Amino acid sequence: LPECTIASKIKLLELIDQSGRYNRLFVDVVFQARVDRVSVDGLNRTKQDIVNHVVRDLFSVDNFEDMLAKVHAVRGKLANLGCFKNISILIDVSSGPGATAHGYEVTYQVNELKRVHGGLTTHVSNNEGLLTLTMGLPNMWGRGEELKGEYNCGSRKTKTFNLSLVKPFISKRDVVGTASLFQNVMEWPVSGYKLIDRGVLLDLAFASLPKVKHNLQWEGSWRELGIGNRYSSFEIRKDAGNTLKSALRHIVKYDARDSTIFPSCGTLASLSTEFAGLGGNVGFLKNEFAVQANLPLFSEDFVLQGSFNAGIMNPVDENKQPFVCDNFFLGGPLTLRGFDLRGVGPQADGNFIGAKVFWSGALHLYTPLPFRPGSGGFGDLFRSHLFINVGNIGDYELNNMVEEQKNSLRLAWGIGIAFRLGSMARIELNYCFPKMFADSDVLVSGIQMGVGLDFL
Repeated sequence: LPECTIASKIKLLELIDQSGRYNRLFVDVVFQARVDRVSVDGLNRTKQDIVNHVVRDLFSVDNFEDMLAKVHAVRGKLANLGCFKNISILIDVSSGPGATAHGYEVTYQVNELKRVHGGLTTHVSNNEGLLTLTMGLPNMWGRGEELKGEYNCGSRKTKTFNLSLVKPFISKRDVVGTASLFQNVMEWPVSGYKLIDRGVLLDLAFASLPKVKHNLQWEGSWRELGIGNRYSSFEIRKDAGNTLKSALRHIVKYDARDSTIFPSCGTLASLSTEFAGLGGNVGFLKNEFAVQANLPLFSEDFVLQGSFNAGIMNPVDENKQPFVCDNFFLGGPLTLRGFDLRGVGPQADGNFIGAKVFWSGALHLYTPLPFRPGSGGFGDLFRSHLFINVGNIGDYELNNMVEEQKNSLRLAWGIGIAFRLGSMARIELNYCFPKMFADSDVLVSGIQMGVGLDFL
């Protein structure tokens, strides 16, 4: 927030800075305040109605603390419209006709995005480095609409293309609709197959409660599953060929953490339900659940974190079935440290083919680096951590699942260093000690590096 010349103090205000962590301003009293006028300077193509919808919450404030919090929240909503690249704030005492005794004027100064933008960038996803070419037409009709295209080329031979039209709607629920055409090319040598996935994705995103977001999706795709090499197993070969998939998907996510990369407190929970079989020859019901809880110990720098993931897939039609590419897979620095990528679970002639049920859990202790080198600067991008993770995967029957776990658990522990890459991803360098495993698992005993956003 900009500095104000107002000689007054607030009881407590918590605002999130660009790193995603909390800044706390401790002050003394709460006093009366209201917003008399809001101005947004710099509008050219952007329509006034969508701006009015975003800023209207400011007129409901009744004290200065509430006003500052909502000024910051509205700034975030304006940024999320995808219409502006710079947004600055000016708060001043109200003056002129219509001014009230406790009134203030809030001015947002914005710079609209150019009509065409694009770039060539690098980023990481699922432990893979990606070179990304993007081009977009932002704010096409003045209400945050955007037509954008993206091409990714990955270090593991992944190639993806996506062309999407995004349309925000004026609504209390922050509704955003997206229609996409996509093509994904992926190779999985450890599983003995390669997959080309082409299709259409329709997505409707909205919020139901504070911090609760939903995505309703329909996906229609044509999939080509090919043999990865001449040694691919019969299990892979029998699933090779073309399939048509039509699926409905609902994703609900609750995120009350103070940071997505290195949270010090708060909880994350998500549930994804996918039903395939409304058309085509692929059919299944797939549920996946994830939860994470963070507890600060001595201070915000010492955090105990627990996480748990689980998934189950069931057939829904005798004439339609899931294929090997629909299975769950386990192993790797993002899903189960101490094991290779997809290196846990059922095999067929050396190919890891995944399974219909999986679960994994982890316990972490995050601390600053020993002796805190670079504290207050570059050193704050690092965390050291101790971890222990455990999990399993297989085609279990639910009525006998607990009994089947006794002699087949996978467990590893270790120590490592994590480095934050902005607000989008992190790098982990761990030394792992696998302790419980199956003879067929591929272990990583020693140094293991992982890059991504969603770690167990």
